Amino acid sequence: MKVMLTTIMNTAIKGLSLIFLFLVVTSQELYAKEDYYLYVKPCLDCGWFQYHEPFRIREMCEIARNGIFVEGVSKCSKKGA
Repeated sequence: MKVMLTTIMNTAIKGLSLIFLFLVVTSQELYAKEDYYLYVKPCLDCGWFQYHEPFRIREMCEIARNGIFVEGVSKCSKKGA
């Protein structure tokens, strides 16, 4: 009985530790409310076109920027910047 109770306690502690670790890791993304937008300029005479979905963190915007293949220039910046 004592061994079973110890096993349950160890499992509960490991579970709570994992939940706490997950919350610490994801809290940075939850509080980062700075939206970054992907802008594309297909020609020199054209204006900047904004991708319709904002990215919560700049790294995600840069990953998307590297994944598009269009002629012209692209950038990631905050709205209105």
